[in-house]
Amino acid sequence: MSLLRKVLLGQPRSGHATKTSLERDLLRQEAKIGGRLFGIVKPRHRRDFFCLDETTWIWYEQWVDGKGKQQAITTRYSIEGGRLIKHQSNANPVVVAGQELVNFGAAVREYYYQVAEGVYGRPVRPS
Repeated sequence: MSLLRKVLLGQPRSGHATKTSLERDLLRQEAKIGGRLFGIVKPRHRRDFFCLDETTWIWYEQWVDGKGKQQAITTRYSIEGGRLIKHQSNANPVVVAGQELVNFGAAVREYYYQVAEGVYGRPVRPS
């Protein structure tokens, strides 16, 4: 459970599933908002960006290519040993650094601002 959902929903009680239907619905809403942070989502294209848990972020892209074939890529970002690691299928994990790290940090901040307000109705953006 992401830290934002944990703060707003509380800790799941022991013995209960951590992914309730409410939490899944909230995660879908968060992912949709997160996907729009990077521009307009084109028709026949899906983009999700969301915080899965305290150390994991997911970027998912799905589209139909010029030949009408469905394409998709999932990128998982994880915090490991104080570093941000990017995992993509068929590629070795890489440490995120430089401008990509700066951009990721900016996206995460904007995600929290927009999700807190758009999903949970709690504006948190500094004045």
